[in-house]
Amino acid sequence: MASVFQDLINFYSYKKKGVSPYAALLSEKEHVLDIGCGEGEFEKQFTNFYGLDISQENIKKALPEGKGRLIQGDAAHLPIKNESFDGVILNNVLEHLYPEQALLSLREVDRILKKGGDFLLATQLERKGNFDTFTHKRPYPPNSIKKLLDPDNFEPTINGWKIRKLYFKGRYHRNRVLRGFFKVVGQFGIFAQDYVMLIHKEN
Repeated sequence: MASVFQDLINFYSYKKKGVSPYAALLSEKEHVLDIGCGEGEFEKQFTNFYGLDISQENIKKALPEGKGRLIQGDAAHLPIKNESFDGVILNNVLEHLYPEQALLSLREVDRILKKGGDFLLATQLERKGNFDTFTHKRPYPPNSIKKLLDPDNFEPTINGWKIRKLYFKGRYHRNRVLRGFFKVVGQFGIFAQDYVMLIHKEN
């Protein structure tokens, strides 16, 4: 419990610096790839930032300073060499994929991630309103990822990954007071709208 509140304090200090607190978990990585980078919201946090998006329009809007490198591609078929990155971000992408595509995407992350690298996965949970859209296919709760990493599981697995951290996040609200309230209670899974998982590749 104490660690959760310590993380909240740390995250607030990151926010004051204009830094995404969750992406800061990869701040020590040398080469970071953001899969589904959109308009490059994490670009300023990394010296060697690479973004990949399936949308050419997003790529044109992203990284106006030209600091990073952009790739157009599909998360399930990454046009990237094996073990190219020591940090990978998959933020609000998985819920847009059907299970077959999601599994392919996670295997692609494993393929391009170096040994000793870290993978930041953020996705939405099945809560009121989260899946009232045609673009969201299905939720992938933390237990589904844990099963994927379990060598004794009868379903497809990914070997060599270890979950280092799991954070639950509360829903956004326009009212600042309520937004702060949901941010705190959202740390507990029953009230969360989405979650962030930090996965380490051991071998």
